[in-house]
This record gives sequence, C-alpha cells and structure tokens, in this order.
Amino acid sequence: LELIHRTGFGPERTLMVGDTTFDLDMADAAGVRGVGVSWGSHGADGLAKWPVARDPEHLRQLLEQASG
Repeated sequence: LELIHRTGFGPERTLMVGDTTFDLDMADAAGVRGVGVSWGSHGADGLAKWPVARDPEHLRQLLEQASG
C-alpha cells in the first residue's frame, strides 16, 4: 500500500508478482491483481487461485496482457 501511495498509481494499475500464497494473498488484501511464478517457493499447484507464469518469458507475456 505504501508503494501504491508513493507512486501515485492506484490499485487498478498495480500488479503483484509473487512466488508464495502469502504474497498473492497480500495482493488480494491490497485490492490489486496478483500473478504467481511457478519457480518459487510454493510452485504452480499451490498458486492455482491466480494466474501463474511458467517461466520468465511467460511472465513477460502476462505482464503485457495486464498492461494492455
């Protein structure tokens, strides 16, 4: 929330990338979109509630889609 405030971007223009359910639950609590990465602590199965990137290239694609 502090970064949203400092940058002046609202929650609708913010996306949280995380590798744990804790990260993405935090995104939900902050009212921002979340994207998981499968190569981190919790893996794709644990993050299935959110979009999950398979690799860095897939993450780039998801980020481009989100900003479009």
